[in-house]
Amino acid sequence: MPEFIHIHPIDNVAVALAPIPKGTEFAGVAALEDIPQGHRMPLHTIPAGGQVMKYGLPIGHTLAEIPAGTWVHTHNMATNTPLATKKANWIDFNAGRVADGLITLEEAGAELLDKVIRVASGEPTCAERKGFREISIFKDGVVL
Repeated sequence: MPEFIHIHPIDNVAVALAPIPKGTEFAGVAALEDIPQGHRMPLHTIPAGGQVMKYGLPIGHTLAEIPAGTWVHTHNMATNTPLATKKANWIDFNAGRVADGLITLEEAGAELLDKVIRVASGEPTCAERKGFREISIFKDGVVL
């Protein structure tokens, strides 16, 4: 079984099909750290503010430069405004506004904290309004 999959020719990331140990190579790129199953590894360095491409589409922007072979996840990638707009009924918070230059990171952090407090106090999330109770932080695919 392959360890990674490169879904679309213009994607700049590959997806780990199993937990990937540091040093594993794919498409000439060695993993510089462990990559969890289902997560992404860039096939070349993605600059700060650059688009992360998966499925042939931008799935987010980098918060800082992400070197080839490192783990791409919510600690170094934010959603993007077009995705948040398209999926407004599913996405509760658009962190892409920081990459768009509409708000500062500090403002986004304050807004997110306020949202978390409101949800912890009983405000339903988008998923909860649809009858779902699972949590998924930028998970691709079905959550069971």
